[in-house]
Amino acid sequence: MKNFNLIIGLLFIITVAISCNMTPEFKEFKSEAGRFSINAPGDMKEQTQDVPSAAGNLKMVTHTADLGNRAFLVSYNDYPEDVNSIGAQELLDEVQKGAVGGIGGTITSEKNIEMNGNPGKEYVANIVIPKGGGDGVAKSHIYLVKNRLYQVLVIAKKSEANSSDVDKFLNSFKITAN
Repeated sequence: MKNFNLIIGLLFIITVAISCNMTPEFKEFKSEAGRFSINAPGDMKEQTQDVPSAAGNLKMVTHTADLGNRAFLVSYNDYPEDVNSIGAQELLDEVQKGAVGGIGGTITSEKNIEMNGNPGKEYVANIVIPKGGGDGVAKSHIYLVKNRLYQVLVIAKKSEANSSDVDKFLNSFKITAN
């Protein structure tokens, strides 16, 4: 009986330890080149790619923390200086439409937001996660700061979409310089 209680006790400790490790450790990530900081779950990996747009090819820099069941991303790109002649809200609407359409998503909610006087947009979209990942959700904040566009995005399985980690990540984004 003592061995049974010992085994049950050890299983409880192991279960608690595993559960604790499932909660990612958030730490501040700063990008000098990107002029932003964010609290991210784990290490952010950088990737750069050219993205075609109506304004020509744009260099997009993306920082990603992939936790398997959730991906946390911050990307930025610079538009030509005259981008503000288009109208910030119109540009943000087009970026949202392109981002959601590009992943075959459907918008479930959206609203205009701002950060430090800079226009932004928040949206939630239902998506299908590639490679048999099933139903998912994309939650995003996008901001236009002068001619720089920032996209802060979390892609998660539907069951993980309302995790406090998602809002913690999205709401921790800060511009460090203009």
